[in-house]
Amino acid sequence: PAEALEILEVPESGPVLHGAARRSALRLIALVGDVVDSTDGPVEVAAPAVGEGGRRHLRRTTMTGFVPVALRALHREARWSSPVARHAVRVSAVASVGYVVGHSLP
Repeated sequence: PAEALEILEVPESGPVLHGAARRSALRLIALVGDVVDSTDGPVEVAAPAVGEGGRRHLRRTTMTGFVPVALRALHREARWSSPVARHAVRVSAVASVGYVVGHSLP
């Protein structure tokens, strides 16, 4: 649409950004321009999912549906090379040391 292309135009005064921010902005302009050019038909705005009170919401998984997802994630991260497992071990160690030091001080 023509409105989308108007947003991509740089003002006459030139870009206000400098350095890496300017390069990123120019790259973003080029990418958005490619997307706008690749759309063949008119772009339609999808209606958001609206719940009670007019608020947007996401569907929640039931507790029984969440258990297999949690078990798969636990199984996937249950290895020493996992960054999540290493972080959990570090946090547990720091919390344990803090607990012991806290109880040993008057």
